[in-house]
Amino acid sequence: MLETLPIYSKEELTDLLVDFCINPKVVIRFSEQPPPNRPSCSLLDIELADALREFQRRYEANVRSDFVLTTIGKEVFETLDHALSIGKMVVIEGVSGIGKTTAVEAWCAQHQGQARFVSLSGITHKTGFFRQLATAIGLSASKRKGSDMQVKVEEFFRKARLMLVIDEAHYLWPQLQQRESSPVLVDWINTALVNHNVPIALICTDQFAKLKTRVEKHTGWTSEQLEHRIKRYKKLPSLPNRRDLEAVAAKLLSLRWNLEEQKWATSGVAPHADFIRTVVGYALTCKMRLPAIAKTVEEARYQARKHGRSDIVATDIRDALLNYQIPSDEALQNAFQSDGPSVRPAIVALQPSIHLNSAAPVC
Repeated sequence: MLETLPIYSKEELTDLLVDFCINPKVVIRFSEQPPPNRPSCSLLDIELADALREFQRRYEANVRSDFVLTTIGKEVFETLDHALSIGKMVVIEGVSGIGKTTAVEAWCAQHQGQARFVSLSGITHKTGFFRQLATAIGLSASKRKGSDMQVKVEEFFRKARLMLVIDEAHYLWPQLQQRESSPVLVDWINTALVNHNVPIALICTDQFAKLKTRVEKHTGWTSEQLEHRIKRYKKLPSLPNRRDLEAVAAKLLSLRWNLEEQKWATSGVAPHADFIRTVVGYALTCKMRLPAIAKTVEEARYQARKHGRSDIVATDIRDALLNYQIPSDEALQNAFQSDGPSVRPAIVALQPSIHLNSAAPVC
């Protein structure tokens, strides 16, 4: 819904702000000319229009600047663009830890007027599912019954044609204790949304297909209706490439501690090449490489703040890896393996490459 609205009174301005904040499908354009029965726009109208335009511009710019678009992220963006363009359903499958959820969230943040993101992590029942959807679109859900929420959610998406992006989509299938149940949530998406031209994106691991097969095996349900509604099934690469890892490491290592905001939010100078090389070298020994980079930088930031610094220095990275991250990963691997000797692959592979000069420039 695209509207051009001349605004001239406090009441109208109030309505506009409410629409702007809670109705994601309305994109406001301000008319340069007043209507025939009104003499001119007030100064407040003009200032508000400029402020809202600036807010939109800065918000979108911040999202773009805070996000590193990796090779995998580009595939995610292209698939979501396709679903939004044709108004149909797509499925994006990828293993954990490759950055697919981060990419999906960034895409949704850049399409606030067109899409809404929900994660079904931990959702195990129908009421929880519709409460999550209601919250995502700004509907009060705390005192509503599940059936009431379902009706409101259906009405909203059918009217607004807002794209729904669902992460952890394997929770749409009945869980183990309900293995004989038909997939009511999958059927609801098919009939209540896709059939009414609501764009849908399901983000998942290979568990999605495995659970589909289990439901078919234990019930009389068949997947033909779902399959013909899926217009694109995108299987992502299992690992990010080294260039992507270096870009993400460089971005995270470049941030400085912002005292006013009390978080790592201020971009500084480019990090020293040795810092990036060491963090990426460790990540390449790990099963989930992007999370390994994030955890290492987070630990190095903790070390920096503990010593009163607003920048990460070489000793912070060395301590983060050798004293905390690598021992923690080794202990975790040994604790979770069922049998066999203890392993130290990360330490063996990485220690020779940790040659950081403590006098190296700070990030």
